[in-house]
Amino acid sequence: MSRFRHMRESDLDAVLKVERGAYSHPWSEASVRNCLGNSQDSCWVLLSPEEPEEIIGHAICSVIFDEGHVLNLCIARDWQQQGFGRLLLDHIHDQLQKEGAEKIFLEVRSGNRAAYELYLSRGYRQVGVRKNYYPAAEGREDALVLQRGGLELME
Repeated sequence: MSRFRHMRESDLDAVLKVERGAYSHPWSEASVRNCLGNSQDSCWVLLSPEEPEEIIGHAICSVIFDEGHVLNLCIARDWQQQGFGRLLLDHIHDQLQKEGAEKIFLEVRSGNRAAYELYLSRGYRQVGVRKNYYPAAEGREDALVLQRGGLELME
C-alpha cells in the first residue's frame, strides 16, 4: 500500500521531476521550495507501493482560519488513472480537517476533466471561475474554483 510522509528538502529533485512530467506548466523550484519553507504550508509526498522511497505524487496545502486550500496536487504520469490521486486527496482532506479546516478550496484547469471529475466525486462543487488564470500552450486557461464543505450556508 502507498504511504505518505512530509516532504523534505532532499525530495525536491524527485518532486520537481514528477511535477515537470505531469504538467505542461509546472511549478518552479522556487515555488515548491518557498512552500516547503513556509510554516503555513503543509507539503506531502506519496510513495510508491512498489519502491518504498520512490515519490509518485505530492501535494501542497494550507489552512487559514477555518479554510483549507489545496495549492498543488500532482501524480506522476505513469501512476495516473490508478486511484492514487484520490488516495492523496483523501489524505490531504484528513490533514486539513485535523488542522481545523471546515471547508476546502482549490482551483483546477477548466480543461482538466479527469481532475475535475475526481474532485466532484470527493464532494467538491464549483463555486466560481477565475478567467485566464493559468498559462496555456496558446494564451491562458480559466480556473474553476471548487469548494468542499461549508456549502449548506450558500443554499
